[in-house]
Amino acid sequence: MGSRSRVALALVLLAVGFSVAGRAGAQGFEDVDEGHAPIAWVGSVATSIFYTPTKVAYAALGGAVGGLAWVLTGFDTEAVSEFWDITVRGSYWITPSMLEGREPVRFFGP
Repeated sequence: MGSRSRVALALVLLAVGFSVAGRAGAQGFEDVDEGHAPIAWVGSVATSIFYTPTKVAYAALGGAVGGLAWVLTGFDTEAVSEFWDITVRGSYWITPSMLEGREPVRFFGP
């Protein structure tokens, strides 16, 4: 892979990450006031270290494939919107509530 391809891939992953973080940031830290045990926070960070990059890569790949499908269907957004929902939406990090079983982890969208 050439250096231009790596830079382009990095920019795409960054754009996806920032757009998701901006949209989900307001809801991602609702647990702060719930008084979770410190080990729940440690577990949240430890699992998110592996989970988040995997989810971002899955969403980027899904977004790219969905974009190709969108072009091939003549820009029919309805035809690919469910595909984009499944790949791009969902949980991007693991919260203490998820580890405690109070909230589901959604790798795939709603």
